[in-house]
Amino acid sequence: MNAAVIITVAALLATKWLDCRTTLRRIGSPAGETNPLARTAMARWGMRRATWGVFALAALITGTAAAAALGSPSPWTRPAFTALGLAIAAVQGAVARHNATGRSNAVTRAVLRAHAWLRRRTDHDRNQRKITRRSHER
Repeated sequence: MNAAVIITVAALLATKWLDCRTTLRRIGSPAGETNPLARTAMARWGMRRATWGVFALAALITGTAAAAALGSPSPWTRPAFTALGLAIAAVQGAVARHNATGRSNAVTRAVLRAHAWLRRRTDHDRNQRKITRRSHER
């Protein structure tokens, strides 16, 4: 089972790297990013720094989770890490493929719907803060 965890880590890191690389190739400015959180980070810190910062964070989280899975006495930790990790790697791979080819697939359509929901949610929260701030200024 240790080999499965290591293979999962490799799949997660490889697909995240491909996602980051193809994202930088596909978009010319932060406005081209569909993820509102990533778009904000790109606008604040620059596209390359934000993109590779996300990769570094993902690598840190992946390594920490893999170490926890390998060190856990529970018999369910390694299979759970492997199943969840491979599912995430599949999504990252589908996004990287979409970025490289420009053709959407079922996974990227679902990701775009999630980004739209997140954008509506963050826009709503931002508008609520403006309304609250204005009412306090009176």
